[in-house]
Amino acid sequence: MISIVAPILLFLLFLGLVGKLAQGASRRELWFRATALIGAIRLGVLSFLLLLHWREALGLWAIPLMMVLLPEGFLLPRNHVWTPGSAVLAGALVAVGSGLWAGAAVSVLRLFRRRNED
Repeated sequence: MISIVAPILLFLLFLGLVGKLAQGASRRELWFRATALIGAIRLGVLSFLLLLHWREALGLWAIPLMMVLLPEGFLLPRNHVWTPGSAVLAGALVAVGSGLWAGAAVSVLRLFRRRNED
């Protein structure tokens, strides 16, 4: 259940953040800004979690951080072994997923703007 609710709550928080970035920006510029912002946050979280994993210091306290990576995390096998090559692949998945999250946020904001203008 939490794997469904957490991404929705994170998306709503991200939507509010993108709404603040939207002032005076075109759609494409807003998408670039939003992708850079969420990509930097998510790649930073992935790097931090990988560092903890490789140092064998990852615990249950890190589960909220893992929620940030959920949609792409479902694409990995259950018993995934983290090597530097697979970390680069996961980083690429997170970067592409961040662009999709940003596109969804920009689209939702655009819909809300249209409704408010009517």
